[in-house]
Amino acid sequence: MKQDEIRRRLIDGTIHVIAKDGLDKASTKQIGIATSTNEAYIYRCFDDKEDMFARAFDALDDELADKVMQHLPVMYMHEIEYELRCRFFFSAVWKFLLGNRDECLTYVRYYYSPYFSKYSAEDHKKRFVPLVVKFKDAFKDEA
Repeated sequence: MKQDEIRRRLIDGTIHVIAKDGLDKASTKQIGIATSTNEAYIYRCFDDKEDMFARAFDALDDELADKVMQHLPVMYMHEIEYELRCRFFFSAVWKFLLGNRDECLTYVRYYYSPYFSKYSAEDHKKRFVPLVVKFKDAFKDEA
């Protein structure tokens, strides 16, 4: 198995373990067991456990940003009433979040953890700058 495949499997396992047990209880041993991967591979693919957590969050962050960008064009369809455009947009994003329970739970747990501010906040801000720019004109000023 290639290192990229192992890395992806470890990220998926990290997401599952954090969703199930929370960040405080997510250990490299549990992630190794959940992925049927030797724990030593974690340190071959990532700097440490915190780096693995950050890469898992980054993957989720990218996925969420992509989903938001995919549905943002509806906000510029002026032939559709504004409130209906908002419903279409937020409904699609909400459906995505609810349809991916482990991913959503892990995202929220990490986002509100000390790990986020220490390891991922700056990358997160950079990742969402293009969204903020595109959102700026999509919503009414009072929104």
